[in-house]
Amino acid sequence: MNQMTPIGNEEILISADAKRIADQAAEKALVRRLAAHCNRFRDPDDRRALLEVALTVVPFLVLGAAMIWLAVGAEATLGVWRWLVLLLIAPVEGAFLVRLFAIQHDCGHGSLTSSRTANRWIGRGLSVFTFTPYALWQLDGDVSVIAA
Repeated sequence: MNQMTPIGNEEILISADAKRIADQAAEKALVRRLAAHCNRFRDPDDRRALLEVALTVVPFLVLGAAMIWLAVGAEATLGVWRWLVLLLIAPVEGAFLVRLFAIQHDCGHGSLTSSRTANRWIGRGLSVFTFTPYALWQLDGDVSVIAA
């Protein structure tokens, strides 16, 4: 029986046990809600995938062109300040490069789009920017996932 008795530490033990059971129930409910939320993203969404590729490739190319202009042709406009602007843009360009690699990684696992062919072509196209040979990396990636 679960009775609260004022004798010694027994009351504390019974209430701690009830709290543990309540915490476990709350944790299970949280896991169920999280699983339901994540299930929405289980299957590829082709429109979203193309949007993400565009929202990454376009700024990457624009920032890259701006960096080239700053390094080569902006001396008359900005003078010495062009190097400061270049240093400010470089980390942002690096972040877009990391995002391109993450998208390429998803293509390698076949999880970016629902089309295997589209995943391959997008992955190959992005490998030009990431300097990662897509076909070789895809094979190596499959082996490392199997080994893990």
